[in-house]
Amino acid sequence: MTELGEASLFMVTATAHIILILFALLRLKTAPAVAPDEKVSFQSIPLARVSTPETAALSADQDELTADRSQAANPIDNKQMNQGTD
Repeated sequence: MTELGEASLFMVTATAHIILILFALLRLKTAPAVAPDEKVSFQSIPLARVSTPETAALSADQDELTADRSQAANPIDNKQMNQGTD
């Protein structure tokens, strides 16, 4: 890199991108078009579920959530309670 300079890194990546673009354009030009009888109309597919049944099984229930909120709301009380148990 000392002989070619610091800009050589960017020239290498630019060259790689240009080669990739040229390859994509070549593929677009040489690929045969889809026959009209093979084309179908677009049909949307519903999105995949965001969560799985296992996620629901592992999720915190309402009692755990309210306990976490009460601990966050009263940090001084929690420290006093923890000191008494040590």
